[in-house]
Amino acid sequence: MFGIKHNECVGFESRWKVTKVVTASSTQTTDFSSNEKGTNTAERACIEVQTDDRAQLETTEADMERLAAWLSKIYPKVEKAMDECSTSQAFRGYRMQGDLQDANCKLLQNMSIVNVLDGGSGDKMTRISNITWNQTGKSIAISCNSEHDSWCHHNGCVVIFTLNRDGKIPDLPRKRLTTESCITSLKFHPTHPAIIAAGTFTGTVRVWNIQNEEEEDSISKENVHSEAITQISWVRDVDLTRDVLLATSSTDGYLKLWNFKSSPLGLNHKVSYKIKIPLFGAVKSDSEKIIQGIVAFDFSPHSPELFVVGLEGGCIAHCSTLGAFELKGSSGENKVFDPLSKYYEPHDGEITCISFSPTRSEMFLTCGTDAEVRIYLIGQEDPAQVIFIRDTLLDIAFVPYEEKLIAGCGLKGMLEIFNVVKGKALSDITTEDVRKSTLTKLAINGNKTNIVALGNSNGELQLWSVPWILFSMK
Repeated sequence: MFGIKHNECVGFESRWKVTKVVTASSTQTTDFSSNEKGTNTAERACIEVQTDDRAQLETTEADMERLAAWLSKIYPKVEKAMDECSTSQAFRGYRMQGDLQDANCKLLQNMSIVNVLDGGSGDKMTRISNITWNQTGKSIAISCNSEHDSWCHHNGCVVIFTLNRDGKIPDLPRKRLTTESCITSLKFHPTHPAIIAAGTFTGTVRVWNIQNEEEEDSISKENVHSEAITQISWVRDVDLTRDVLLATSSTDGYLKLWNFKSSPLGLNHKVSYKIKIPLFGAVKSDSEKIIQGIVAFDFSPHSPELFVVGLEGGCIAHCSTLGAFELKGSSGENKVFDPLSKYYEPHDGEITCISFSPTRSEMFLTCGTDAEVRIYLIGQEDPAQVIFIRDTLLDIAFVPYEEKLIAGCGLKGMLEIFNVVKGKALSDITTEDVRKSTLTKLAINGNKTNIVALGNSNGELQLWSVPWILFSMK
């Protein structure tokens, strides 16, 4: 069952001294990624076009009576909304991001008007007597006059400039208008930018349309007063609020209203007013004149029947066209009415300016040679505020849309700004170095209220940029 077997031995040599050669390597697959992309056939649409047949215009008959009735019905509402917008404070304090933040008046331009007016006429005019902007704010009219010892023997002249694109006044005027005597008052029409009226030293009123090609083509020339005209102004008609009247005053003691119509051309006398002089207390003049002349007046923009009159001697009279009564001795076409309601506390000197506030219906200001600026309220005979000044102001005005500010000019030779509430002048309003000379007239651009024109006694016109809103914050 068991047996014995012998196997042969097998051997091999040892190789323990042989060095193995080993090389290391590795492999790596790329990152896995997948992309999806869809395809679709493009959609197409076919459209055909064809011109329409020419439409035949048909004339539609309009009922003009119904249209007029509709316009008459909605106009009061539209007028009220527009008046509210004109005094709105919705954008008070609004400034562009790049506007200057410092309250500093900048002189934009300074030019000599005397050289433009002279024109070889031989009448050397020395001082600017009137400045007025038209309704668009793009044209400005300027007149100069001469000194008068008694009667005027000079020729008057008005030059009208249209601002160029950069808001500057060009060297040459667009229009030149002449009169037989010096111009004492000048005013553009409030709604017709091409109509301008002038009052003269001899009592004549001239009205021009500056769009006419002929330079001397005046619409109307009327001898309306027996003495020098002190002021003219366009005012609203109480009877027809859409119509505008021309008001004139003179040292002859009369204030007259004139109907102005573009067709037929001319001025038609409407009514004459004469202020009865008080017996005691209200007049402080040394003049021996029996009739005190009217030196300044202004009609209320809020109530067209109300107006305030300044008389020679410093007397201030509150008047109304509705309460006027006929004076004895006047009859026929020459009826004269006394519109006096009451007197206010008079100035100790002559009155230089009267102006109603454009924002507050009960407020007006007066300025006199007694170096006082007074703020009155309609129902109060004594002034509500008195601003005492060092140098007499020759012209002053409320700043539009800024009920706290008034601006004036005069013997100081610089534009002056006053805060009505604080009752004092603002200091350091400009860093401009300007040669000072008596400033005779001031006119604020009605369209761009930051532009102010000043005229001085040397016949120079200055154009200023005034940031009113910044001064009102002081």
